[in-house]
Amino acid sequence: MKKTVSFQEYEAAKAEIIQGVEFKEYTALKDYKICKIYATKKNGVFYEILENGIVEFWSDKHYESRYFDDRTREEIIEQYEKSLDAKDKLISIITENNKALRAYPGIRPGWTGMICRQTITAQAKCSNAK
Repeated sequence: MKKTVSFQEYEAAKAEIIQGVEFKEYTALKDYKICKIYATKKNGVFYEILENGIVEFWSDKHYESRYFDDRTREEIIEQYEKSLDAKDKLISIITENNKALRAYPGIRPGWTGMICRQTITAQAKCSNAK
């Protein structure tokens, strides 16, 4: 189960590792996620992954993953509405492609109903952000 925390808890966990000591920061982009590592010799390592405004983080001192949602409620609603618009456009494209393929003489009868089968889901994550 995901444990969601406040911005203050996120900052405190990060400060516990890097505050007052020398650290090296490593950043990488992997699968559209920003991955950061803050390494210290004295306090261990702090890890964070940023994806779609949600920060997942943990450290050598606290191994369990925790999450901080950086998005506002308005951004979440806007992102959800954009995903619905994208879903509608995709359904329209698939429908048009199926109509065009059914008219193609090279397709054997009986296959026309299974030219393109897609399962499309839209997900929205809600938070109590104000």
